[in-house]
Amino acid sequence: MGWELFALVAAFSIGIERLIHRHVMKKEGHIAYSWLSALLGGIFYLPLLAIVGFTIPASPYGWALAMFAGLIWAVRALIGFKSYRYTQVSLRDPVARTDVLFLLLFSSLILREPITAAKLLGVLVIFLGLTILTWHKGKIFGKFSHKGVRLTLLAAVLSGLVAVVDKAAVAYFLPALYGFLMFIIPAVYLTPLALRNKNEIKRLVSRKLFWAIIVSILAVGSYYLQLSAYLLTDVSKVFPVLQLSTLVTVIGGAVFHKEKDLGLRLIGAILMIVGSVTIIAS
Repeated sequence: MGWELFALVAAFSIGIERLIHRHVMKKEGHIAYSWLSALLGGIFYLPLLAIVGFTIPASPYGWALAMFAGLIWAVRALIGFKSYRYTQVSLRDPVARTDVLFLLLFSSLILREPITAAKLLGVLVIFLGLTILTWHKGKIFGKFSHKGVRLTLLAAVLSGLVAVVDKAAVAYFLPALYGFLMFIIPAVYLTPLALRNKNEIKRLVSRKLFWAIIVSILAVGSYYLQLSAYLLTDVSKVFPVLQLSTLVTVIGGAVFHKEKDLGLRLIGAILMIVGSVTIIAS
């Protein structure tokens, strides 16, 4: 067992990360958490860079793509972490799987990738899962009026866009260096906001520094494991395994955060996963 183990451990780690995000964001500020998470992630990536080594690419276009991707990641962090404050993680994480729909859209518009019948089938299954997840008071998509759900969908749009930019940019970098840059560049972008919210950062450090460190270590490890799995087999094989992280968050949300509607959310989450896998595998 090679890539399968990497992908399984990465999926479990991602699920734990999201449960911690919810725990921290119930009371802490999203700006402070976005900046500190990015900074700590960059710091914890340094030993990995020292071990695997890196080369500095000379292409200005590659660096321009990396800077643009870092900007999107910074904005996505602000919106995504804020959504955890308003949305239960067992609902938020399955809804966030709509990022695959936006990935499909942007890859078609920007990369000219074809839209196949299998991809359309995946879209339909995702919409079915989303309908179940957002059914509220007898109305289809009734939960779309919920602030947290709207923020989650906006973060999903940015996730789909940055995935396309990452795909173009990573060709100019070794994976380890690119991963480091996608932590440290957002930290740089967010520094002016962080300086304006110093009290928020002090409060976060005094109350939740341990969890910020743990989640940053998990993020570095899970990302590197994903890259390692990608090197050993096709992305279309790894992606379905990574989607199991959604089940970790749905079940973990019920167990650790005492969130309700577990059965309904599991059904919706499984449909979202099946739809996502159908799109990617095609």
